[in-house]
Amino acid sequence: MPANPLCPGDMIEAHCSRCCMETYHTLITLVNDNPARVICNTCDHEHSYRTSSSVLDASLGKVSIRKTDSRRSSLSPQEKEKREWRALRPIMECDSASTYSSSREFRLHSLIKHPDFGLGVVKKSVPPHKMKVLFEDGIKTLRCG
Repeated sequence: MPANPLCPGDMIEAHCSRCCMETYHTLITLVNDNPARVICNTCDHEHSYRTSSSVLDASLGKVSIRKTDSRRSSLSPQEKEKREWRALRPIMECDSASTYSSSREFRLHSLIKHPDFGLGVVKKSVPPHKMKVLFEDGIKTLRCG
């Protein structure tokens, strides 16, 4: 049993079938202390919980952010990105971040340091040579590899 048991309203990482990637979700329903239904914080899609295969899972554990607004959020995409950033920021280890270079390839969920945008997390690979990175200012598309 986890040290901090999950409860509805907690934020957890899961696979979103609409976004086709690992994103943060708000937990709606638990069955036998296991997540059952979630809402994607990126696209607001409600679906059954799908286990995240993310590298961040082991280090994240659980990020306890409770929504104060209604179940279906009317937040703008920019506000959702800022909320996700605020949830991730406390667990980011600046020392482990790689310095950004447009000629390097980066893995999904890796931490990078950009000279202009600062600390960021790789959210999505966009073939052939681009990636979407979540920074404090929001998601930016950067060239890579």
